[in-house]
Amino acid sequence: MFKNVKKEIITIPAQMSYLAQIRDFIEQTGKKHKYSDKLINSFKLVIDEACTNIIRHGYRDVKGGEITLKAIIRKQSLTIVVIDQGKSYDPRSANTPDLEKYVNIGKKGGLGIMMMRKLMDDVQYNITSRGNELRLTKQKEEIVKSGPFAMWDNL
Repeated sequence: MFKNVKKEIITIPAQMSYLAQIRDFIEQTGKKHKYSDKLINSFKLVIDEACTNIIRHGYRDVKGGEITLKAIIRKQSLTIVVIDQGKSYDPRSANTPDLEKYVNIGKKGGLGIMMMRKLMDDVQYNITSRGNELRLTKQKEEIVKSGPFAMWDNL
């Protein structure tokens, strides 16, 4: 159906002690498919925040919950789908926080969705038969070549 699309998947228990495995999965997948460190680190930050919220809020009163990450690898982009069966929360409905107010009152937290919007190129959320699905996509950055070797790419 889709040419040159690869997928990688991991499922972990919805517990804070497993967040390192998620970060490792993103790091290994990114490096294996030659994504930039900047793109990899953006995903690690955003996915860690999303999974922390799923664990703290979505599975607050649930034991034995799981989180599945599915990486969809394309030539020009990386999409990571976060799937859980916890309490639903649509991040698109969140208001943009007033950062000045947060600083003045010393509020901690509440910036995860803003980070998603800033660092990702596309954020989608759906409730499916598999559960809550948060789909985050980032395009590969074009590498601008300069100097004597740049002319070879134009020949």
